[in-house]
Amino acid sequence: MAQIARIFNENRIPLWTAIPLESPFVIEVEPTSFCNLKCKYFLHTLPNQEILDNGHKFLHMSDEVFELLLEQTMQFPSKIKQIGFAGMGEPLLHKRLPYMVEQFKQRAGIERITITTNGVSLTHQLTDALISAGLDHIKISVNGLSSEDFKRNCGSHIDFDQYVEQISYLYKNKGNTVVACKIMDSCVGDAEDAFFDMFDDKCDTMSIEKTVRVFREVAYDGIIEKDKDVLSRYDMRENRVHICASPFFRFAVKADGTVSACRLYNGLTHSSFHLQNRTLSEIWNSSERRRMLLGVLKEEHTGLTAQCENCTLKDDFAFESDLLDDYADQLRQKILQN
Repeated sequence: MAQIARIFNENRIPLWTAIPLESPFVIEVEPTSFCNLKCKYFLHTLPNQEILDNGHKFLHMSDEVFELLLEQTMQFPSKIKQIGFAGMGEPLLHKRLPYMVEQFKQRAGIERITITTNGVSLTHQLTDALISAGLDHIKISVNGLSSEDFKRNCGSHIDFDQYVEQISYLYKNKGNTVVACKIMDSCVGDAEDAFFDMFDDKCDTMSIEKTVRVFREVAYDGIIEKDKDVLSRYDMRENRVHICASPFFRFAVKADGTVSACRLYNGLTHSSFHLQNRTLSEIWNSSERRRMLLGVLKEEHTGLTAQCENCTLKDDFAFESDLLDDYADQLRQKILQN
């Protein structure tokens, strides 16, 4: 029987006590920027040309870029706690994903490896490969409770019975991997009980998440109720957060090797932040990132932190242990002295 709970890693320390970190806690990796769905709340719902016009690239991470990423991950003075495969695309579309998981686990000794996926590309063979590679956690975004729902919510036809069978196979053969299933409130409507009943015996944890505004290019009219001021998909906060925690503990690497100091999409980056130009460790300790952190603490929305102005991440991922609002002055001094 699955536990109904918010799906996030609860193994967190009070972040303010650890800043500045010598190594990121988390690196989010985008193995591919292609997707097999066009979810109504996601960037891929837009026409391809419009996506390209907004600076997005469609590509799979090359072996060369992955090898750079792997090697540079191991150059930090302390081990990365978590590698999360996610991003603009669907991770399961990368044919080398099990190999990537295995290499991060065996060569880099990563403590926790996660995948966020829509689950549509799951096969028995892929499931077996991922479990064998050492995957620790997989979160499946269920986008409807029928083939018709997927067509309406994601603009794509899937065989829903086969989809559910693949998730069931994954759960039955998961070994030590934790399987989580979640659905957005905009995809489930009034059928919350049906979702819980359907996936109760197919995962360890399940949750219904709020739909939040993530992509400024996407119109959320009709997806989020106009009078619904959603702060967090996890119901973590009732009030606005001022200081975003993400740049202080997270890195993100796109499929082309571009590095962001926070999130993958519209994140804090610089023209030199690329695996082929500077190592991850050099970027982490760079003067540019240092100025970004100081800008975040000052709530500046210009220059290197201009992307922060319309970002929803600080409210969306506002876990209690990560709140920095009461420590801004103290953290500025620590960073300036570091």
